[in-house]
Amino acid sequence: MPKWNVTTSKSYTGSPRSIRREAIREGHRTGLSVTAHLGAYSAPDAVPDGIDGLEHIWSLFNDVIPAEVVGQPGHRANLDLHNPTAQDLNAALAGRKANVTPTLVVFRNITWNLAGMCRLFRTARRFTAVALQPVCRSA
Repeated sequence: MPKWNVTTSKSYTGSPRSIRREAIREGHRTGLSVTAHLGAYSAPDAVPDGIDGLEHIWSLFNDVIPAEVVGQPGHRANLDLHNPTAQDLNAALAGRKANVTPTLVVFRNITWNLAGMCRLFRTARRFTAVALQPVCRSA
């Protein structure tokens, strides 16, 4: 891979944790940064497994919504990102210096929580895309 200037390996949804964990190990062994579209592979599993980046912030929200809130009207729009689960995930992401690709153009209208996404990134002090910074300043 290095001779082709490949720097990153990205996995897509559908692979179980055992396969993704091995892909992370192998990627790191060969010097690659490893990112993933999560799907059934949760962020709380991917981060300690060594993931370097998560594609699409949407999947993070699935892992930080408290069970008692899921299904309530507006549960995504009113998500409190200071809940213990969100804070633990934030700390783990920051500790790994893992990046999160927000993909705001696609998901802003689905989540209806731009201000919450910006708070998440400010807390982790990580911005994947420079384009996100002015968007968050106005949120």
